[in-house]
Amino acid sequence: MHATTSAMSTSVPARIAPPHRHHDARRIVATITPRRARSSASRVNASTTYGWNEFLARDARSRGAMPRDMCARAGELRDGDESHRRASTTRARSASGAMAPANADGPSRAELWWRAIKLPMYSVAWIPILCAASLVYLKFGVVDVSSVSELVLGSAGVVAWLNLSNDAWDASTTVDATKPESVVNLMGGNAKVVHAMAWAALLAGAGLLYAACAASGNPLSWKLLLGATALGHAYQGPPFRLSYKGLGEPIAFTAFGPLATVAFYIALCGKAQGGAPVVVTAVVSSVAVLLGCTTAFILFTSHFHQEAGDRAAGKLSPIVRLGLPQSLLLADNLVGAHYACIATLAAAGWLPYTAVFGLVVSYPLARHIVDYAQQKLDANDIDALFFTKYLAVRWHIVHGVALALGIIAQRVFLSPDLFV
Repeated sequence: MHATTSAMSTSVPARIAPPHRHHDARRIVATITPRRARSSASRVNASTTYGWNEFLARDARSRGAMPRDMCARAGELRDGDESHRRASTTRARSASGAMAPANADGPSRAELWWRAIKLPMYSVAWIPILCAASLVYLKFGVVDVSSVSELVLGSAGVVAWLNLSNDAWDASTTVDATKPESVVNLMGGNAKVVHAMAWAALLAGAGLLYAACAASGNPLSWKLLLGATALGHAYQGPPFRLSYKGLGEPIAFTAFGPLATVAFYIALCGKAQGGAPVVVTAVVSSVAVLLGCTTAFILFTSHFHQEAGDRAAGKLSPIVRLGLPQSLLLADNLVGAHYACIATLAAAGWLPYTAVFGLVVSYPLARHIVDYAQQKLDANDIDALFFTKYLAVRWHIVHGVALALGIIAQRVFLSPDLFV
């Protein structure tokens, strides 16, 4: 400081000692800044600490009147003020449930609604139907398109009920209090309206599903779908709330795999063969298991960015039980086990080789899910893990479409006799 003070002796009295580093930024800058800088600063509207410190520090630096360590100190105070201001804005937005972002970095209201609608998630409704239809085509060479359409629309209604009721029930436990894309939060916290919307979607979807199953002449298909729907309520609704006990993934596997996929196959088979009894073959069971696994994996990855919220609400999700690093390790192992299962089923003759060739295409997408999540964890960018579930949905879609096309190719190019 002696050399710096000597250089400024024409402007700063020699009796002034270097200010203590904890002094206020205004006092620091005013002490070491020439009179003309202070006069210029007085004409600036410094209504906030941030604006005052930034102006004086910049002016002093431009004139060479401010030591480097004092410049750094003023910058620290400015950055601290800005961080405090941003944190206050974030807290205010969370408390008020405001929809519009306070800055350009936040998602827009339209983007929040897009997240809330979860349109890509509806692939869990139509992928099992697509694969069931391909299995029916493998056996009979024909598929009733009108029945497929009814099943798709009905399943979409049930999935809409699951999404809406999930948000409504989560609102009662405050687990979604800081989730801006929650439908309840987007509608101003009105959970009753969301419940009403959910019930309307369920009634419409269940009605279409019942009509398609009744036309097949086989009541087993409707009973299986009823069981899958009951599991959907047990997943989130009282008094069960099984997702809070860490059972969400097994429920998703069972409901969308063995129950829904087999039910769709029976319904479409009944229409193709005039209501005769349907035999569920090994290939049907194999496809149901694979689809159940990819659906459960979507749910598993959706928790990656929610560890803090789940833990605070007492939700024993796999992420809370294992921690995020161990959960990513488990995801890596699950991907490897899934494709090992595909190879095993094909070797046992329970899956067409044409389907296996198609499924190989989906492996890089599955690998990318784990690599992306690990990269974000290493960068400590936990919020970015929100996107992981969309990567899992993309894998689920490509995996399901490739599986269906492979099954169809078995009949078109080879022989269906081994799998009927």
